[in-house]
Parts: sequence; C-alpha cells; structure tokens
Amino acid sequence: MAFRLKNGKAIGAQLARIVNDELRAALDAVAQASTGGASIHETRKHIKKIRSVLHLLRKELGDDYAPLNDRIRFAARQLSAVRDADVLVATLETLHRRHGRLLGPDVYKTAGAALERRRHQAYARFGPRRLSVVKQRLVRSRRVLPEQIRAVASGRTMRAGVERGYRRARKAMEEATAGRPEDVRFHTWRRRVKDHWYQLRLVEGANGRAHRRVLQLAQLQDWLGDDHNLVVLRSVILAAPDRFGDKRAVAVILGCIDEHQDALRRRAVRRGRQLFAKKPASFNKQISRWLP
Repeated sequence: MAFRLKNGKAIGAQLARIVNDELRAALDAVAQASTGGASIHETRKHIKKIRSVLHLLRKELGDDYAPLNDRIRFAARQLSAVRDADVLVATLETLHRRHGRLLGPDVYKTAGAALERRRHQAYARFGPRRLSVVKQRLVRSRRVLPEQIRAVASGRTMRAGVERGYRRARKAMEEATAGRPEDVRFHTWRRRVKDHWYQLRLVEGANGRAHRRVLQLAQLQDWLGDDHNLVVLRSVILAAPDRFGDKRAVAVILGCIDEHQDALRRRAVRRGRQLFAKKPASFNKQISRWLP
C-alpha cells in the first residue's frame, strides 16, 4: 500500500483510494491491537496519514471538514495513552545510550522500572471497549470519507492544499523560534511539519523531484518528535519525582533531558530554516512545477 500519487491519473480518485486503503489498514491493525503495542502504533500512523489528507482539503471540504476530522481524531486519542507509555520507555533507553556515564545502572534501573509500571497500567486500562470505539469510528469514516475526498480533490485543490500546509508549517516554525523556546510551540511546529511531510510524500509519487525534500522533512519531524517525547518524559517525572529515585538521580535525568533536547532543537531549527526559507508564493511556484 503506497501513500503516493501516480502521475497521469485523476487526483480525486487516487486520494479516495489512498484514504480508503489507510482506513482498511488501520482497521486491520486495530484487529491485532490486543496482541501488542506495535499494532496500536501502526493504527495511529494510518490515522495521521488520513488526517493529513483531510488537512490538505480542509478549505474544499467546508462544513464537512470538522465532523470528519473530529471522528478520526477521536479514534487516535483513544490510543494515545498507550503510545506515550511505550515511547517514554524507549526515550529513557535513548538517554541511557547517550549519557551512560551519567545515567548509571542504578539510576537507569529505578527510572526504567517506574516507566515500565506506568506502561503496564496504561495497557491494563486499555481494553476491548476502547478498541471497539476506535473500530466504530474507523468503520463510519470508511463509509463516507473516501467519496467526500473524491468529490473535492483535483490538481488545483491539491496544489492549493500543499501550499497551505507549507505556509502553516513555516508560520509555526517562526513562532517556535521567536524568543525563548516554548514546548507547546515546538509541538505545534512538529504537527505542522508532519502534515507537510505526508503531503509531500503524496507529491513525490507523481514527481520524483520532491524526494530530497521528503527525506529532509522526515529527519526534521523525527527530531521534533524526539523533542516532544522528552517534554512528555520530563512532565511525567516532575509529576511524581519520588518514583524515579532520589533528588540527585532525578536531577541527573532532567539534566540529560535538557542537554539532549537542546541539541535536537538546534538541529531542527537549522534544518527548518533551510526547508522553509522560501516565501509561500515562491514555494507554490515549485509545487506547480511538480504538480502541473
């Protein structure tokens, strides 16, 4: 299943097919979700792709956009607690690899055990009822969403949507990098970059000249995603620091988070300023060449 457009074929029909395929894949992943976290993460990925198409056509969908987006977003939120619990364990592992001399075995073991307990609790709360809600939302979306996408999507609306996605990501970057860094603004930038990345992946299928930008955006959204995971890890630790060790151990972990986050944000800002240097009107000309 390719999240790509093909050159020379009607864009409306293609986007409808892509959205339908992603909904089907999300439902298949939901059916396996009770067996492990990987399927839950896969479900969320498919939903994010679907939402990126909705954002692409937000203006054209008009009043239909909000209920369509809310339905699929609600499904994703049912899975977020488990996703966060899994990711925080992996984030601590990354910190341990980077700062093994500071995060010694005792510090790492205590903090890791706290996160494992938190993960176990998240899975315990995540039961068949929540999976059923997710499935219902996806089934309802599959009944109506592909045809509504088909009705409004065209080459013109595709180009306009990609330009809007670029404009939003560029504005979010400017807000995130203006003055003192704020976690919420970097998180917004991350979401806008992910949308832009998914939308350029669609374009890449029709024109390979988008490939280099897609690769650069993938790296940028990875850095911003890792940054957000560190923000969440910090908030979880600060909410109950006693669970993660004594004061010295907690201070060491928070210091490692700050250092890694600072490095990630420096890289992200450098890459972002390269990728979003053009004004939206100039970028729109490029998209028009890629999607005539």
